[in-house]
Amino acid sequence: MFCARFNSSASRTRTRVQNHVTSAPVRPDSCVRCGGPLPPAAETGRLKLYCRDACRKSVYRKRVTAAAQRARAAEKAAAEKAEKAAPRSEWWTPDDLRARVLAEHDFGLDAAACALSTLVPGAWLGPTHPDPERRDALGFNDWAGLVPDGQSVWLNPPYAPVRTITAFLATAARTAKAGVPVVALVPAATSTAWWWDEVQGHPTEVEFLRGRVRFTGPHSTGGTPLWGSALVTYLP
Repeated sequence: MFCARFNSSASRTRTRVQNHVTSAPVRPDSCVRCGGPLPPAAETGRLKLYCRDACRKSVYRKRVTAAAQRARAAEKAAAEKAEKAAPRSEWWTPDDLRARVLAEHDFGLDAAACALSTLVPGAWLGPTHPDPERRDALGFNDWAGLVPDGQSVWLNPPYAPVRTITAFLATAARTAKAGVPVVALVPAATSTAWWWDEVQGHPTEVEFLRGRVRFTGPHSTGGTPLWGSALVTYLP
């Protein structure tokens, strides 16, 4: 019984060794990139797959590029998934107002946005940003360092709760104090403390918009809010 088991084990070992030997990589007949002749095979070391370094580097660059494209696609898919799962409270700047402010200002940052609503594609802050460091706009003391010289910041902040819009406008004021103008779309709530503290309490220009802004976006109701709106420009 013992001898039989021993012999069976030895047979399996020989089989594994044979399989390992027969599955060894085979040297290709020509360069896997250009099809040119390969240099003479070395007795030791890795198999030669390319006829020259240029072919090897070309394949490596393509592999790195493909990996980067896959990573970007994964980041985009993750952002879209997060966007769909986000709380349904975003009210996007309507198209006519977007067109107007973009024609009047050179924005280098949208400080409260998502990938689908931003006025500045590639330069925005929001909880669904693929870069974790750009998800919390209020994590910055100000946004001046994120804006190229000569450009401004666009801000359509969350309106509730009160402490949130207050914090956004306080950051806007600090950004302007650091030398970068901020244009904000806010409720024309002149009877509130945050208006007097964070709008009237800083160097600003205020334009009250006629009527009521009809906000857009997949999460809006398509109706108008119960308040009027104003464009507040925080001046350096």
